[in-house]
Order: sequence, then C-alpha cells, then structure tokens
Amino acid sequence: MEENIIEEIKRIEAEAEEIVKEARKKAREIIEEANNRAVEMLAEARRESMRIRRRAVQEGREEGEKLLTEMVQEGREKAQRFEDSYAHKVEEVANLLLKEVLDRYGS
Repeated sequence: MEENIIEEIKRIEAEAEEIVKEARKKAREIIEEANNRAVEMLAEARRESMRIRRRAVQEGREEGEKLLTEMVQEGREKAQRFEDSYAHKVEEVANLLLKEVLDRYGS
C-alpha cells in the first residue's frame, strides 16, 4: 500500500510537471500572438498615418492652387482697373502733345 501511495505521488507529480510545461507553452504562444498582433497594428497605424499625410498634403496643394488662382485673378482685375482709370488720361496727353506740335510746327 505504501508503494502504491509513492507511485501515485510520482504519477501526480509527473502530471503536474506536464501541466506546467503545457501552461508555459501556451503562455509563450499567447505572448507570441500578442506580439504579432501588436506588430500588425503598428504597421496598419503607419499605413493609415501615411494615408492621412498624403491626403492632407493633397488638400493643402488644392487649397494653395485655389488661393493662387484667386490671387492671380484679383491681380489681373486690379491691373485692368488701373489701366482703365488712366486710359482716358493717356488719350488726353496724346491730344495735348499733338496740339502742341501742331501749334509749334503747323499742320
């Protein structure tokens, strides 16, 4: 009977050792899986960051082009207004010069 108890204890200890080995193996698998998921999540976050960056740069370029077009148009309009405001004066000066030349040198 004493031998049966010793054998039973040895058997239970062997089973416990096997359970511990399996638990350690499972823990390593869980840790490895968690690490793999973390790496995947980090890679996806980087990809998303690049997509956001590209989109922001594109939107910035589009906004810049829009502003540039508006500024060029505004500049052209100002130049045209300036030209229009002095167009009649150019004609007046030309007529005045023509009159002076004709008065001095005849017709």
